[in-house]
Amino acid sequence: RTADTAEIESRSRRPKDPIIDCANSRLASLCFQQLSFSHQRTVCALAYFPYFPHFPRTVPHTMLPTTRKRCSAYLGLLTAVSLLVQQHRHVEALPGKALTGSNMNQRLAGMEYAVRGTVVIAADRIAHELEEKTVEHPFDHILFTNIGNPQSVGQKPLTWPRQVMALADLPDEVGVDHPLASQMFPSDAIERAREIKKALGGHGTGAYTHSQGPLGFRKDIATFIENRDGGVKSDPTSIFMSNGASAAIQDVLTALIADENCGVMIPIPQYPIYSATIDLLGGQKVGYFLDEEKGWDMNLEELGRALNDARSKGIKVNSFVLINPGNPTGQVLSKKAVQDIVKFCSENGLVLLADEVYQENVYDENAEFYSCKRAAAETGLLDKDAIELVSFHSTSKGLYGECGR
Repeated sequence: RTADTAEIESRSRRPKDPIIDCANSRLASLCFQQLSFSHQRTVCALAYFPYFPHFPRTVPHTMLPTTRKRCSAYLGLLTAVSLLVQQHRHVEALPGKALTGSNMNQRLAGMEYAVRGTVVIAADRIAHELEEKTVEHPFDHILFTNIGNPQSVGQKPLTWPRQVMALADLPDEVGVDHPLASQMFPSDAIERAREIKKALGGHGTGAYTHSQGPLGFRKDIATFIENRDGGVKSDPTSIFMSNGASAAIQDVLTALIADENCGVMIPIPQYPIYSATIDLLGGQKVGYFLDEEKGWDMNLEELGRALNDARSKGIKVNSFVLINPGNPTGQVLSKKAVQDIVKFCSENGLVLLADEVYQENVYDENAEFYSCKRAAAETGLLDKDAIELVSFHSTSKGLYGECGR
């Protein structure tokens, strides 16, 4: 409100409508982030005004000096506020719960995440029955193998990473600088913990860091990528650390799916984070089939079929998901296959999402992991800036097996 709110209300020839307060509160979530502070105040005042649709004629020019000048620029925002006001005038609050299965976000309600779905829910119920001895079963425990979770099926935690993290977490005087530290921890763990503390700027592991992750860590990751890819340069400023690869995948898909007509090509079969997140964001799943007869290999004709079919339906396909090594299929694509895929994405204007989190899990003696970044470099696409590539890796799978941390 401004000092002249009373004048607005008197000119409306009607009592102040309490619905406007509700509309104004919801206005913030719609448009405040798009406006300067002074313009936010302008729209706030307009949201309080009962005769809002006629504001250019009714609002005193001296009170809102920028209103008429900005009328066309604000048209979409003001229309949204007007619709909110009208909706609130005709909808009464329902008794009972504010959040139910029927009024919740139906995209979330319809989202399926198979690895934690119906089968797992049934397994949880049976596990509870076994524990409480309420129902007899011909077995005495449940072994959960629905997700990659090695420590839950018997893998012991690796000692060295735990030692390093313990030292990094502890204050110096009871950790790396303790007189007996060398008797309790190996020297390389102590040295690594010191490097971590230095990379964190001396603030410890409990402080916020750079939004992309500490630069020192990102430099280490860049070195790993360069060594992996035969010297192809990696820029630490282009690396984003996340809470697991899943969080990064969700962030990238959120950026890509701008509206309900955006499509993402995903393999069939695939790890369900892609289909579930696309459904949640309201995008279009464009499935392409892996060639089971050829060890779940890629088939360029199938990729072209899936893309052309989707675009013929008006779907704006803007990205392509590659899972290599495959999940759940386990295939490791050849160098040629990966190069064919980066060329396909470049030629068709698709952002390539390279899910490579199992790159350390190659058990076939005749197979070797070959990254999409290296393929893009060796086909000349990187130098020409002719490909848009986001690759994902994770320490929780092939490196540490610390999936719950």
